[in-house]
Amino acid sequence: MKKFHRNSIVKKGVKLSEKHKKNIRLGAIKKFKDHPELRKKISEALKKYYKEHPEKAQKRNKNLNSGKKGKESFAWKGGISINTNGHRLIYSGIENEKGKPKYIEEERLVAKKILGDIFDEKCRIYHLNRNNSDNRPENLYYFKNQSEALKAMYNGTITNLKSNLINKKKYGKSN
Repeated sequence: MKKFHRNSIVKKGVKLSEKHKKNIRLGAIKKFKDHPELRKKISEALKKYYKEHPEKAQKRNKNLNSGKKGKESFAWKGGISINTNGHRLIYSGIENEKGKPKYIEEERLVAKKILGDIFDEKCRIYHLNRNNSDNRPENLYYFKNQSEALKAMYNGTITNLKSNLINKKKYGKSN
């Protein structure tokens, strides 16, 4: 069987292997990325096509999740995700100015629930066992600000800390 170069025109009726088809597609994608004017032309042609054929546009939008966000999205995972540092993030139900959903670190929610009004947004929460997804109150240490946390790290006292969230009296709350 005659081999075709990926840039050559393939004649009708010629069967290609899956590997060869994949190589042709990859070559087309690479060319497409390198030519922004070509992307623009194709985008405009598609817009025009979908204006003329609204029934096909509806079908296409159903396949693309049609812009649904949050709980309505097919990709909804219960509002919990893990960031690159291993911190568990909880969906707050609020969107930022750009319309993206706002997530809050779970350890901040745990500390806020325990401390109540005393909780400060500038505070730093340290995981005693260094496992960022372990958000039990016994494993969290509350620093009032970053300066306090850096002093503890610099002095080496951070390795000897015990949780201060369990004993609420230190921060003005009684049991």
